[in-house]
Amino acid sequence: MPTAERSVTIRGIAAWVRGQPHLENATLVFLVLSAATSVLGVSPMEVAYGLAFACWCLLVLSGRFTKAWRSSPLLVPGLVFLFANFVVILCSIDPPNSFKAVQQLGLMGMALVVGNAVREKGRLKVLVLVWLAAVAAVSLYAVGQYLAGEPRARAFFHGPMTLARILIFAVAVAMTLSLCVAGPIRWLSVFCSAATTAALCLTLTRGAWLALVAALLFLGLVKKSRILFAGLSLLLCLAVVLAAFYPNTQPGALVRSIIRPADPSSPRFYESTYQRYWLYKSAVGIFLDHPITGVGQRNFVEVYGSYIPQQMRSPDALRKDGTVYTGWPHAHNLYLNLLATEGLLGFATFAWLIVTAIRLAWRNYRNRNDAFLRGLALGILTAIVAFLTMGLLDENLRDSEGIMPLWFLMGVLWAIHRLDAGADAKPPVTPGPAIAKGL
Repeated sequence: MPTAERSVTIRGIAAWVRGQPHLENATLVFLVLSAATSVLGVSPMEVAYGLAFACWCLLVLSGRFTKAWRSSPLLVPGLVFLFANFVVILCSIDPPNSFKAVQQLGLMGMALVVGNAVREKGRLKVLVLVWLAAVAAVSLYAVGQYLAGEPRARAFFHGPMTLARILIFAVAVAMTLSLCVAGPIRWLSVFCSAATTAALCLTLTRGAWLALVAALLFLGLVKKSRILFAGLSLLLCLAVVLAAFYPNTQPGALVRSIIRPADPSSPRFYESTYQRYWLYKSAVGIFLDHPITGVGQRNFVEVYGSYIPQQMRSPDALRKDGTVYTGWPHAHNLYLNLLATEGLLGFATFAWLIVTAIRLAWRNYRNRNDAFLRGLALGILTAIVAFLTMGLLDENLRDSEGIMPLWFLMGVLWAIHRLDAGADAKPPVTPGPAIAKGL
């Protein structure tokens, strides 16, 4: 096709897109569907996200968002982290295997789409509240699942850890909104906080429990809330009661395993601690041998066996249920896994992105007057604290379901930053008449 004809065609497509005012609404609808289905499984969530991303791309091609999509401090760190991951894939010890991680990297686009397509506070409110309502509904299902005899709450996922990775984001945002807003939103947030906290505790994962405590403690310190400190004290009292009077139950054994991780009287948790010790040690060894770019995403399982003792390589040493042991896919620690699989390059760029998000969330919390936007910014900050705490005992940057809430909240933070402050911004501090006269 000649260049002139191609140019006419592109202009024609752009003109057609500009003439479709419903494309923006369609993007929001697909984002709402993605948020609502993120707790149901990866397939519906990714389909809805893909449709939202396609609509957003059409809007960008039309020229509507040509400048707006660049206006966030998160853009450059996000692109650098994305570029670093592709460098790591190319330098991997097994590039074809590491290339499978591109699917998870593609989910980072959620931050871009939410941050730019949601340009009104009302739409942002709808998106967040639909997400919280969906998580609360699935949390109630998970609680019922546990009461019906399931050993650990897991909802629609293969394992409880995946559910815990999603719930920890929602409970942090819901708790914060319940303290910062009034009216119906507060009651939905309170309901979501109760449901997600119950489901999170019943996943019986140590990382999730510690993350919940960290979220309560951080939020209590920032808001100076007696309610949060009372809730934290109640959780700690409950933990003491479980450990002291119900030691033979799964929750009691879990509490004792946190207090005494090397206690062999709780076989399942003791074995988990023993496995994690060697996984952590092997991750350090892998990083020291591959310090710059690591061994590549998804290659941890290929190499860690040479860093652990011979008896740890036996299937009988790690699996007691008769299933075939195929190896641990990650180091069960966010930071050590990043160092082992992506080296200093991946670790440093991810740290830059997270620190930028923390600073942006804190700035919006401090500089906004609107209760909802302030509460949402603080909720995202609390969620990041919980996420980083959970990363001490889990590699929570791997599964699509687990990382989608992270990029979703990054996009919400991006949108908060882009919203026109106007009357919402706190007025600058100006000197009084006496001071001004003296100056």
